[in-house]
Parts: sequence; structure tokens; C-alpha cells
Amino acid sequence: MHPSVARLRPRDLGELIDETLALYRRNFALFAGIVAVVAIPQAVLAALSIVFGNSVVGTIAVVLLIVTIACYIVMIAALARTISCRYLGEETTVPGAYRSIGWRLALRLLGAFTVWALCLALSVAFFVIPAVVISIYWLFIPHVLVLEGCTVAHSLDRSWKLVHGSFWRVFFYGLVVYLAYLVLQIGITAAATFVLSVLGSGGTVVGGLLSAVVSTLALPFLFGAITLLYYDLRIRNEGFDLELLARDLAIRPPA
Repeated sequence: MHPSVARLRPRDLGELIDETLALYRRNFALFAGIVAVVAIPQAVLAALSIVFGNSVVGTIAVVLLIVTIACYIVMIAALARTISCRYLGEETTVPGAYRSIGWRLALRLLGAFTVWALCLALSVAFFVIPAVVISIYWLFIPHVLVLEGCTVAHSLDRSWKLVHGSFWRVFFYGLVVYLAYLVLQIGITAAATFVLSVLGSGGTVVGGLLSAVVSTLALPFLFGAITLLYYDLRIRNEGFDLELLARDLAIRPPA
């Protein structure tokens, strides 16, 4: 039997958070490595763009913004793949996760991100509630694109259908997880800032690296929680646990 089938079941919100923390602890180095590959170089580039002064900071800022968006999209895809693999009991590595994200998938993610950002901007311009609704219903676009291999248009519809009927569950779970993420982020920042103050370290470069460290430690928890909720909705609405069991039985050799 697939090693994850036995424990795949509908969970309440508290159980989902406990499972997220357990997954985070078991795979800390792997998840942190996925984020660090992008977060640390970006932090160094951002710090250097300020250190070099105002004469080049404008040009560097534009280039940095484009590079940051592109790298962030690829990193989110690799993180989704990695968290999913480990949750389902499959092995993966940091290089393997990034190699699995081809340029076609990266372009689809960029397209979906662009549509999401434009719709969110238009919603905010009129009223905040539509922006919240869109954010909730399209929460799983990265997971659908990366884990199900669908098109951009299908990913928007697919994420919407996954959330349909569970809007308030997703909303409250997302709120609790995001608050926990903020607490974790603030706690790590406060501890690191205290250590730096004791050591007498500071400056722009150190501040940028501190920001990268915070992202490296906190982001996998947030995205892990969303990934587990994605699977929970699939189990509840589509019988994903039974689908995985059937797939496992189909490939097992006869006794």
C-alpha cells in the first residue's frame, strides 16, 4: 500500500495545523533549502542595489523586481512540488524539485499570477470584499498548475471549484494560518535582531540577509499549511485517498 494512504483522511483545522507542524519539523532542511536558493541571493542583490547608491539604484530596482517575481514563481512551484511529495511519502531533493519545473510550467504560473494580480487590483479599486473572495477562491492556483498539470484557464476554474462549498472553512483556516505565520515571522525577526544587537552587527546587507533568513524559516510553514488544506479538500470532495489507493493497487504485482 502507498505509505501515505493509511493516514490520508479528512481532518479538522486543528489536526491540519498539527500535521503541518509535524511535516515542517520532519523536512525542515529540505523545505528551508528550497526557499533559501531564491531568498538569500535576492536579499544580497537588494542590499547591494542600495549600497551602490542612487545613480544605479533605479535601474537595478527594475531589474531586481523582474528577477524577484520570476524567481519567486519558480520557488513557489518547487515548494509546492516538494511539500506534496513529502506529504505523500515520496522522496525528493532541492535540485530535483527545481529541475522538475520546466519553462512551460513557469510561464503558466506567470500567466496565472498576472491574471490574479490584475483581478485583485481591480477588486481593491472598487471594494475590499471582492478582493478577499478572489484571494480565497483562487488560493490553490499554484497547486493545481504544479500538481495537476492543467492550463492557466483551467487552474482558475479548478481552484474555484475546490473551494466552492467550503469558502468559510478555507477563509478561517487561512486566517488562523496566516496569523500563525506572522507570529513565527515576528518571533524569528525579534530573536535575530536581538542577537545582532548583542554582537554589534548591523547595516543594509545584514538586514537583507536577516529578511532572507526569516522567509526561509517561515514561508515553508505557510505554504505547507495551504498544501495540506488543498489535499484535505480533495479528500473531502473527490475521494482523493480512495483514488490514491486504487492507483496503488493497480500497479502492485499480483501475489
